Amino acid sequence: QHEFQMMTSLRLEVDLALKYIDANYKQDSLQWISRSIAIQEFDKMKDVSFSDGMYLLDFMFKKDVSGRIHSPNSHFPSDLRKFIRDSRGQKMTEIDQACSQLTYAHKFCLEFSHDKVNKTDGKSQHIGEGLPDETHQSNKIGFSKSVWKTASGEYGAAMIPSYVLTIDKVWKEAIFSGKGYNILMDALEYKGTKDEFKEQFFSQLFFNKYRTQLTKMEKVFEHYFPNEFKRLRTAKKALGNRGLSIQVQRQEAYFWHHKVNQMMRSKYPLVVYGNVHDSILVPEDQAEQIRNDIAELLKDHFNGREALIRIKPCN
Repeated sequence: QHEFQMMTSLRLEVDLALKYIDANYKQDSLQWISRSIAIQEFDKMKDVSFSDGMYLLDFMFKKDVSGRIHSPNSHFPSDLRKFIRDSRGQKMTEIDQACSQLTYAHKFCLEFSHDKVNKTDGKSQHIGEGLPDETHQSNKIGFSKSVWKTASGEYGAAMIPSYVLTIDKVWKEAIFSGKGYNILMDALEYKGTKDEFKEQFFSQLFFNKYRTQLTKMEKVFEHYFPNEFKRLRTAKKALGNRGLSIQVQRQEAYFWHHKVNQMMRSKYPLVVYGNVHDSILVPEDQAEQIRNDIAELLKDHFNGREALIRIKPCN
């Protein structure tokens, strides 16, 4: 409800936005039409009303199965965000997480792999970022010795389950520093844009159907990052590609729609903002402080691991 109230407090410079699309897109082209509709839908948010305990609205606001919220703000074209203002007329800026889905997929696949082999009394221990780096020596499930004391005071060795993970350190460093796509683009000698590559990446490697025959991108990923690839394949085979994508997006939505909103509601109750999927629009004069707070939330969420959180001016 707080997210909805803040989002519907956003305002759009409609005349400027319309002039912009007239100047930059051919009228009646797909790009012009889609942006024209987006402007109309965004402007409807200012007319929302509350009556008999219900909000009356004429635009889309819904939560999907993963917990993502779809709204005129989350679907608004990025090149038009420079015309969004808060209730004071202040320009907005975007705070986003680099390589967002890759970091949440890494976290989920680690926990999923751990759960499959380490269940005790129906309960599992989530490990998030896994064990400390120095323990990432092997990929085996085995036993470690533990010393125990008998009633007679003698010591002996007992066997307790242990789970040792191998982390592909280069991949881990790349995704948390925002370079996950770049290293694969270099490995594949990809000539297109980063956005084009991301579309191919998710359709051919991450959220494609599980098949025995690997795509070219899957082969390259397996070659450079075999442990991450194995965990990804394990999760995809067990859950299906749609199930995996839902679980990863659910992790992302939990952070951005639960943790971030909770922080904004408690620490910045009067600041108008708008959530996207892996980012948030905030007033320019508040951006630096809010970015630092979100960075701390991310660090806690990933068990002490810092993730790249950026300020991207809407210009």
